[in-house]
Amino acid sequence: MRKTLVGLLAIAAVLALATLRAANTFTLIGGGASPAGTGDTFDGMSADASRIYFETTERLLAGDTDDTSDVYRWANGVHTQISLGNGNNGYLTDAQFLAETADGNRVYFQTRESLSTSDTDGEVDIYQNEGGTITLISGGGGFPATFKGVYGTTVFFETPDALDASSDTDSYVDVYSSTGGTPTLVTGGTPDADAHFRAASPDGAEVIVQTDAAMNANDTNYTLDLYRLAGSTAVLLTTGTDPAFAVFVGASADLSHVFFRTTGIDPDGYEDIYEAANGAIGLISGGTADSHIEFKGASADGTRVFFSAELPLATGESNDGGSDIYEASGGHITLLTGADASPVLFGGSSADGSRVFFSTAGRLVSGDVDTYRDVYESVGGAITLLSHGSAGCTVPANIGTCDAFFAG
Repeated sequence: MRKTLVGLLAIAAVLALATLRAANTFTLIGGGASPAGTGDTFDGMSADASRIYFETTERLLAGDTDDTSDVYRWANGVHTQISLGNGNNGYLTDAQFLAETADGNRVYFQTRESLSTSDTDGEVDIYQNEGGTITLISGGGGFPATFKGVYGTTVFFETPDALDASSDTDSYVDVYSSTGGTPTLVTGGTPDADAHFRAASPDGAEVIVQTDAAMNANDTNYTLDLYRLAGSTAVLLTTGTDPAFAVFVGASADLSHVFFRTTGIDPDGYEDIYEAANGAIGLISGGTADSHIEFKGASADGTRVFFSAELPLATGESNDGGSDIYEASGGHITLLTGADASPVLFGGSSADGSRVFFSTAGRLVSGDVDTYRDVYESVGGAITLLSHGSAGCTVPANIGTCDAFFAG
């Protein structure tokens, strides 16, 4: 049956390709004249696919005068060079696309090439292209900058460079933001410790950072803690007193729920998952000793949390000896993946968390009669086989396995 399905899918793909060719719906995005063995690299696109970004060593426009890789944008059949450079100060290197704002007005890329007279260090720096104007974002102060993301119109990055000399007086890593080219210190020049970006709200107004530094008088443990930063306000999300590390693992889209793992707080001494929400810290994963808990994901609103565990956590569950996926919601823990000793791989969930996808070699329904890994869906306590799970699979020569994995 599986072999037949593969054949039918192959035939369908060929027919679809032939139909597309007949309808002349293929569009060349890159230049099409790159030397053999080079080619173009797809980087990303806008949500509506009207803007396509790619990298190429091919000189698609007259302004591209070198043979290094540059970032281009394709829109409505027109190419625009994003990484406009001329090899200032002798640093002639490739450029890599990073992101664009939602409206496409600002595009960010990184390069060691000096595209500003202020950039003289030869390290990786972040640049902004706005309407063809190139602006140095990360300062070029001697250390590389690490891009962390664009939220709304705000870009975040990390660097040890003191780009705000009045507030950043140390040589440790700090988080900076920029909304128009001027870098702004987010983490306050944390003394004697690095500070790392972990998440931001969609508009970039709030940021979650992780640091050993005490950014709040309640933080006395001198170890990793999590903070929510908004302007000059730093709210401690973890205890600040427990000696165990608190490590960020996820958050809801609006940052109202922040999840972290730690061996502290509950008495078993093993790592568990906790939630910081509404000014309080709550245990998510049950506090069961030595269960090897791993955070897997959460719904967009943070009310449903998914994690794996090796010991039974749900009421009435027997110990099958395998790793399973659980959902924690409203103070209850629910087994999602059934009783089977085979390892389970979490694939993902719908945005609201009502549908969870995973793969396993276990036979969780009667229709799964093979020994290969298959993809399942769990909805409201019901498990459905999504891949075929039929016996008699012939391993295709160019694939090498009959296993199925969730792809998205």
